[in-house]
Amino acid sequence: MNYLAHLHIAQLCESELTGNLAADFIRGKPEGKFPEKTVNAIYLHRFVDRFIDNLPETKYCRQHFSKDLYRFSAIALDIFWDHILAIDWDNYHSLDLEQFVENCRVRCNEEKQHIPQLPTSYLTTAERMWQNDWLLSYRKRETIALVLERMSHRSPRMAPLRDCAAEINVHYELFHEQFSGIYKQVQHAALAFNETRT
Repeated sequence: MNYLAHLHIAQLCESELTGNLAADFIRGKPEGKFPEKTVNAIYLHRFVDRFIDNLPETKYCRQHFSKDLYRFSAIALDIFWDHILAIDWDNYHSLDLEQFVENCRVRCNEEKQHIPQLPTSYLTTAERMWQNDWLLSYRKRETIALVLERMSHRSPRMAPLRDCAAEINVHYELFHEQFSGIYKQVQHAALAFNETRT
């Protein structure tokens, strides 16, 4: 799951949005570094990532990537899931996507004022995300390739990510069919996990 899905799940679980967004930028145990709400949100994000990666349906989708790209397939699918969530948004939320995103932007800007030591890398990324409407852009199919291309430049090791877009295009309908079942399981598991932390 990527930014949009993590925000949606965070709201579903009544969890802090900023902690869920920032989790990928925070290494190690967050206890003692952040407020309790942020710590719980970070662990919710990490749980969701582990849970979806271990689902049989996710593993089934990953098997459709070529051998050379398999190790990058989970990252590529995270981007794809946000695309499908965006285009199927009305199935998952009563607000339209534009209003949901705006509400999240306002709330995140409020939350970050009370969270010390947020990584600069997160703050920079979040600012770009809100300013450039990344979440709304996920409704466009071509955004998948653009995001993967951008991510491929982070390091030489990540370069093969750009090639994952072609694999997704080949299996687009098959992957789309898997999303509903995957996301229902993720939502249910996230709610159950969150109850153990609050």
